[in-house]
Amino acid sequence: MFKIFSKNKKRIVRSAPSATNNQRIIAGKKKQRTAGGGRSMLVKILMRLLVMVFVGVTIYILFFSPLLAIESVEVSNTENIDNQKVLEIIHENMDGKYAGIFMKNNLILFNRDNIKTKLKDDFRRIKTIEIVKKFPSKLLVRIQEYESALVFCSGDQCLVIDNEGEAYAQADFQSGELGENELIILKDNSQKMIEKEDFSMDVGLIKFVSEIRNRLKRELDIDLKQECQTSMLVSGDLQFETVSGYRIYTSYKLGANKTIEMLKTALNNVINKEVVADLEYVDLRLDNKVYYKLKQQNITPESEVVVEKNEEKKTKKKMNAQKSKGEKIKQEKDW
Repeated sequence: MFKIFSKNKKRIVRSAPSATNNQRIIAGKKKQRTAGGGRSMLVKILMRLLVMVFVGVTIYILFFSPLLAIESVEVSNTENIDNQKVLEIIHENMDGKYAGIFMKNNLILFNRDNIKTKLKDDFRRIKTIEIVKKFPSKLLVRIQEYESALVFCSGDQCLVIDNEGEAYAQADFQSGELGENELIILKDNSQKMIEKEDFSMDVGLIKFVSEIRNRLKRELDIDLKQECQTSMLVSGDLQFETVSGYRIYTSYKLGANKTIEMLKTALNNVINKEVVADLEYVDLRLDNKVYYKLKQQNITPESEVVVEKNEEKKTKKKMNAQKSKGEKIKQEKDW
């Protein structure tokens, strides 16, 4: 096909490329694409091989190599729990393989939750457990223990109470694992049924019981028996029994300081050693009044000791001094 263009009355004739030239151009382009495609395919294959090798090496290092095998376990913060027994349980759970393939002592695959559950089942003193994996081959096990404060009994249940008022375990006096045989036993005579999950105790009451016991021994040389009683826990009234045989009635509402002060006053002024030997009980539940009863006292049921407050004593002393001074002045005038 021809195209004819005219300029200045001259004709320029141009012819289209022949079919043979077109075929040569197309064939050249195909050769270029084929050569480029071959190189691209080779690069892709090499890249895939490198990725596979990298993944394989990584998996081997993380899960099969001894590089991440746990070599040491450190247990801390235990006071009443045997560290050696804790270590034995941890090492027992690291022996063997998962599904016969992966090592259980692998730092990455080590199952912390299983160990926590196992340790809490075996040691009732454990309150919290923190297990830290320290790269590349170490475990840090931090244990927080319950601090047993007393044993509370009501009905057929005896619960161990910690210093925060939480009932965390059933008491077992045969094993004595939680120190039950050394703890104060508070018995509720109301026989109300209690459940560990729902029960808690006022922290102030726990401190009151402990302070009364310790201060009576330290300040007055009075030894108390392990068990104390209450008619009903909510009342706050507590009954202690001394080793020498008499009872001491107290009220949590008055506080330990006031209770000790009243008993000291009574012992220093009225209840001497001879009277103590024949005491049946001392009642310290009323503010500034102490009642006591002797075992052989038949006529008068009980005796009363009035304990004046320091402020009242000072006021009376001042009033008496002023009264004496006024009388003296009056006598001088009359004279």
